Amino acid sequence: KPGRNSYKNIVSHFGTGILDSQGKISRQALSAIVFADEKRLRELNEITHPAIREEIRHRIRNIRMQGKVPFIALEAALLIEGGYEDITDELWYVYVTEENRISRLMTGRGYSEEKSRSIMDSQLSDKTFREHCRIIIDNNGSVADTRESVKKALKECGIIPL
Repeated sequence: KPGRNSYKNIVSHFGTGILDSQGKISRQALSAIVFADEKRLRELNEITHPAIREEIRHRIRNIRMQGKVPFIALEAALLIEGGYEDITDELWYVYVTEENRISRLMTGRGYSEEKSRSIMDSQLSDKTFREHCRIIIDNNGSVADTRESVKKALKECGIIPL
C-alpha cells in the first residue's frame, strides 16, 4: 500500500512505471517484470518477504493469544523458499496437475498460457514440495472432493475429532 516501507522500496527499485493511475502498484505491471527475469523476482522477494514474515508472525501471535481456534492455516506461494518452515508446525502441499493449474490461472485470473507457465517455472518442483510437506492434498477434483480430503487429513492429524 502507498506509504508503507515495502511500497516505497518496491517503487524505488522497480520504478514508477509499475504504478497505476491512482499511484498503487499494478500487480500486472510488476508481474510482467519479475516473472520474465528470475533475478528481478528474487529482488522483489528480498524486498517483500521480511515484512510479510513479520506480519504473519504478528497475526499468528494474536490468534494464538485469543485461543479460540484449533489450528491456523497459512496459504502462501513461497512458504519453503521464504523459510516459513520455522514459523509453522508443518507444511501441507495442495497438489494440482500442471494442466489444471494453467487452466485455472487462465480462467480465474485471465492469464495467458505463456504467463501461467512463466509463473509456474519460477516455482519449486512437485518433488521439492513432496519432500518438505507431510500431507499432500489432491486438488484436481471438485471443491467438495478437496474439502473432504482436507477434512480427512485434519482428522488423521488429530486437529479435529474423528
